[in-house]
Amino acid sequence: MQGGNVDILRGKPAKAVVSLALPILAYLLISNLYNIIDAIWITGISKAAIAGAGAITPMFAVVNGVGMGIGTGATSAISYFIGLKDKDKADNVAIHTILIMSVVSLILTVVLLFSLKYYLALFNINHQAFDQGMKYGFTLLSGMSLFIFLGGLTGILRGEGETKKPMIAISAGLILNALLDPFFIYYLGMGVTGAAISTIVTSFLSLLVLVYWIFIQKNTYLSFSFRSFQFDLSIITKIQNVGIPASIELIIMTMATTFYLIFVSSIGGNHGTAVFTVGEKLYYMGIMPISSICLALVPVVGNAFGESNPGKIREAYHFACKSSVILGSLLMACMFLLANPLSFIFACTSETNDLLTDLVVYIRITILCLPFLGIGLPSTFLYQGLGRGSTSLMWTLIRELIFAVFFTYLFGIFLSFGLNGIWVGLLVGRTLANILNYFFARRTLNRL
Repeated sequence: MQGGNVDILRGKPAKAVVSLALPILAYLLISNLYNIIDAIWITGISKAAIAGAGAITPMFAVVNGVGMGIGTGATSAISYFIGLKDKDKADNVAIHTILIMSVVSLILTVVLLFSLKYYLALFNINHQAFDQGMKYGFTLLSGMSLFIFLGGLTGILRGEGETKKPMIAISAGLILNALLDPFFIYYLGMGVTGAAISTIVTSFLSLLVLVYWIFIQKNTYLSFSFRSFQFDLSIITKIQNVGIPASIELIIMTMATTFYLIFVSSIGGNHGTAVFTVGEKLYYMGIMPISSICLALVPVVGNAFGESNPGKIREAYHFACKSSVILGSLLMACMFLLANPLSFIFACTSETNDLLTDLVVYIRITILCLPFLGIGLPSTFLYQGLGRGSTSLMWTLIRELIFAVFFTYLFGIFLSFGLNGIWVGLLVGRTLANILNYFFARRTLNRL
């Protein structure tokens, strides 16, 4: 049992956020590199492979979203009970979370595999891209329980302030993935199926490392004892109050991405779909530092909420916003200047070099919202730390499914500005929603 991470949660808010955020950042960057590495190797197959595998991204995001949502619910509940100094309840939350993950992963596997071909039929991609999407998606989604358990166990550990172990586990998987991708894709001639198999194998390795630490070495503050487990509906409710909205948030983002893909494919076909899916990978890579601060904010706020310490909550939130705005501004400047070399990584073959110009434009337009994301995203995660998952869900709905979808349709389809109109719509919608979210969060803090 280790209590050092819990002491961090109970310490100075700014120091706690930074201490937790750095390993989370490494974890997020490494996790995102899975998709980046897959995309780089798939680029060498064909544009149809890029479009087909890219079309699976929103569906795969649902799986990751559910895992991270359950994990976020666990983070909020565990950190709250640690704040109350009720370790038995915190331990019980961890066991309940594992049971929830088991049931959800079984149901979701059946549902998504059954609906895969109907989902791909939504997009205006050709027969070759459709076939590539089916091969990649069926293989990847068959191992979705691994991704759900990775997200859930990571959330459990984050609830006690442990963020280094998930980073190490995912790093081991990434190194192996970088080696296995070309082996499966090209040496064995498995194409996109090989990329999916590589991701499954390496994710299993990462999960195995976490299982070893938690259940065999038992080197955690929380105790995972099924013998002392007692089913408690109130704990299920507390996990679900944040976990279900957090999962739905990521599903909403997936739904929004599906709308964007429908708009993009109706204008640009395979070419537009490839530009958007690659561009979104780079965009989400860019927001990882902000996301790490926000994820670190949840257990710090949850612990302070359990202690009934509103001053500590405000201090943590304001620090998260200031840090995120600074990071967002720096990232915006760097990505704007480096848009060409970043795009070239995915457009360096004769098959894909025509993507370069549109990719550069996509990056330089969409990343202009990053400073505003620095005040909006911490506001969303603040509600999760306070156990108000429905409020967090509401603002994700406003940002992605209402504002961003509306403005992408307005500029791209209705006003016929084409692909550039879609990119401007993303910028305008996300920026306005983040500003509104910030002012609403300030009002919430004033009422604590």
